[in-house]
Amino acid sequence: MIQEHKVDFICDLRGQRCPHLLITVIAEVRRRGGGVVLEISADDLNAPSSITAWARQSGCELLDMYDDGHTFTFLLRTPRET
Repeated sequence: MIQEHKVDFICDLRGQRCPHLLITVIAEVRRRGGGVVLEISADDLNAPSSITAWARQSGCELLDMYDDGHTFTFLLRTPRET
């Protein structure tokens, strides 16, 4: 179950497939700036591996990930701007 975090923006990306899904996530992170929490919903089976690997490489903090059997939900905190 998803832990309680203050979500700043919700991105419903169900129906998008990788790599387009990941490109959209990257664009949202860049657009939102640093230190915000994004809730991302996706139904692509590659989303968990793609988003978690990208988050680790980009400096985003993966706060939580949940699979309800139909949709993957991710909570990401964008890196704080310095």
